Amino acid sequence: MLVDALRRSLMNEIVAAAVVIDAKDDAARAFYEYHNFVSLAGQPLRWFLPMTLIARQFSSVRVDVQNTESLLKCQFICK
Repeated sequence: MLVDALRRSLMNEIVAAAVVIDAKDDAARAFYEYHNFVSLAGQPLRWFLPMTLIARQFSSVRVDVQNTESLLKCQFICK
């Protein structure tokens, strides 16, 4: 779901500087931290990922129509 949400935010016609999320607990916080989200100062459960970083991640993925979803998942989840 994370990959799909990031892809949709990147392809949206609305200009945005970042994707901002509110982690519901420490486990969610650890998940977003693992995926390179950045914590907002003074708000330990609010995280963001700049659109420039999202665009860079998606542009480095080789597009293969039949394997696009698995390639995107690997780019963000497989480290």
